[in-house]
Amino acid sequence: MSKLSALEQRIKARIQHIKNNIHPAHNPIYTETLHTEIETLNWALNEIAALRDSLTLKEIQR
Repeated sequence: MSKLSALEQRIKARIQHIKNNIHPAHNPIYTETLHTEIETLNWALNEIAALRDSLTLKEIQR
């Protein structure tokens, strides 16, 4: 498994962990913080995908 794939899996696992721990009884400020963390992690996943696409394109062009 490449380093990018391993990082992607770790981020996805963290997102799932956060989602599993959100409960309606939690303080809304705490819940908002968790949603912000999920958004940030999703941004990181998108950056990884863009990097992977860029690397794939470079490989194809060789």
